Amino acid sequence: MNRVTRGTAIVLISQALVGTGLGADPFGGVWFVLPELQLARQEVAVAVFEERVWVLGGQVGGDTPVATETNEVWGQDQSGWNWGPPLPAPRDHLAVAVHDGRLWVLGGYDLVGLPQDTVWSIGSGEVEWLVEASLPQPIAAAGAASVGGRLLLFGGRPDTQATSAAWRYLEDGTGWEPIAPLGVARDHLGTAVLGGKVYALGGRGPTGPTLGTVERYDPVMNSWTPRSDLPTPRSALAAAASGGLVWTAGGELPGIFDEVEVYDPSTDQWESGPAMPTARHGTGMVVLGGALVVPAGSDAPFSSPSAVVEALRPDHLFRDGFEAGDTSFWSPQE
Repeated sequence: MNRVTRGTAIVLISQALVGTGLGADPFGGVWFVLPELQLARQEVAVAVFEERVWVLGGQVGGDTPVATETNEVWGQDQSGWNWGPPLPAPRDHLAVAVHDGRLWVLGGYDLVGLPQDTVWSIGSGEVEWLVEASLPQPIAAAGAASVGGRLLLFGGRPDTQATSAAWRYLEDGTGWEPIAPLGVARDHLGTAVLGGKVYALGGRGPTGPTLGTVERYDPVMNSWTPRSDLPTPRSALAAAASGGLVWTAGGELPGIFDEVEVYDPSTDQWESGPAMPTARHGTGMVVLGGALVVPAGSDAPFSSPSAVVEALRPDHLFRDGFEAGDTSFWSPQE
C-alpha cells in the first residue's frame, strides 16, 4: 500500500471535503491514509471521546499475540498517536461505549484468554480508570451502546459459545438488570446507534458460523426486531452510524473482507460502499470530523496485528440539506 505523510493525508481530506458538490452518492466516499499507531494491534475497542480517537487494549505481538493494557489517542493537535491512560489490566475483545460523559470499557479476555466481568470508566482529564459495577457474568466479544440515557451490553461469548443475553446498567450504578435478549445469539458483532435505536450486525453464532443477520433494539419497547441481512455475512466487523445510515467495514470468516456495506433504515436496504484499502478484521469504526476512521485490526485470518489507520470521507456529507459537521478537524496543521 502506498504511504503518505500525515500532512499530505490531511490536506487531501481537506481538499476533498471542500471540493465535492451537492448531490453526491450517499453510499460513496474516498479513503485516506492517516498516521499509523505506535503499536500494531488487533481485537481492539475504538471510540471517540472528547474529540479524540481512542484505540483501547487489543492483542499485540507476532504469531501468538497477547492482550495489552495500553491505549493510544489521537486528536487534531497531535502529530501522531499518543499513549493514553493504561487500562487497569490487559484486555482484548473488549466492548466500549461513551456514556454519561465518560468512556467505558466492558469485559474482554485477559492475558490467558479467559473472559472477564470487569467494567472500567474514565472521565475528562482523568489519568486513572474508575472501577464500576461488574457485569452479571464474565464475557468477551460483546456489543455495548449508550442509548436513551442508559448503558447496554448485549451478545458476546461468556464461555465457548455465543449468547443472546442483554443487560442494562442500573441508574444508581450498583449493578445490571436483564433486558430483552437478542433474537440470535452472537459474538464478534458490529454495533451502531442510530435514531435512538441500537443495531447488532453479523458476528458468529453459537456453534461458530458467520452470521449475516441484523437486529435493531428499541429501548422504549424493550424489543429486538430483525432487519435486512448483511449482503456479506461476516464476523469481527466494524460499524458506525453517519448521515442517517449505518456503515459497516471489514470482517472475517472465511478469509478477510474489505467490503463496505451501508444500510438505509428508511428503506431497510443495503448498498455497497467503497472498499477498504486494507482488508482487516478485529478493528472498529468511529466518526470524527465527518470522516469514518478505522484503526488497527488484523490484516490476515485470525492473527496479524496491524498499525494501519484509514479514514473514509463519505459523500453523504454533501447531500442537500445535510449538516456536514465540524470539518475543521481535517484542515492542514500549521
